[in-house]
Amino acid sequence: MRTQRRDTLLVGIADVGVAGLTAVDYITAQADATQIGHLATRHLPDITSFTDGVPRRPIRLYNVGTDVTVCVCELSLPPWVSELVSEELLAWANETDIETVAAVFGASYPHAEEDHAVSYVGTESFREGAVADRPFEPLSAGYFDGLLGELLTAGLDDPEPAVGALVTPAHPPGPDIDAAIRLVEAADTAYGVGVETTELENRSAAQRQYYEALAERMATLRDEGTDRPYDDRMFM
Repeated sequence: MRTQRRDTLLVGIADVGVAGLTAVDYITAQADATQIGHLATRHLPDITSFTDGVPRRPIRLYNVGTDVTVCVCELSLPPWVSELVSEELLAWANETDIETVAAVFGASYPHAEEDHAVSYVGTESFREGAVADRPFEPLSAGYFDGLLGELLTAGLDDPEPAVGALVTPAHPPGPDIDAAIRLVEAADTAYGVGVETTELENRSAAQRQYYEALAERMATLRDEGTDRPYDDRMFM
């Protein structure tokens, strides 16, 4: 598939707390993005998500503005297929003269409250590009496997396109909406996706209120010593 030249391919996958997936899904929805294609898989169990009765492909490409293409990957990719998907994405990026492949990614690692920020990992051309003069710090140490690991490894062998990730701490099982907000803001800072986070912030507040009320209710039941005559299915 051939399209007009775009500067950046922004990738979001089903990561920890689905922060990256939530971020790119929100960006495409708020930007009223145009779907331009999808990535098909063979010999891999698919999912078919849907909204308002309308099914959709699990790996989709959207144009956002004039400079950004967004890849929304709702499929949980096993490690053995990640290399194939990475090869297809990078082949398409080269075909369409993409300059930068940037993942937005939620990762689970030990951190303090003040560490709820966005860091970066990337090839030399990525580090010298959009993140060079932005308020992001390099992620100190660790490793990535799966699709992100494959993309970064491929970027070590070929300087074009630049490959990297904007990474923030995320909490399973998700959705970690606060982490998604940080990633949307980072994507706007680095690549100008032009999306406000107001709706996500409202969703985060509603989620927090729900769990606070639930915790209060459970504490009340414990204090009352209530013996529940039913199964506790809260986490089922």
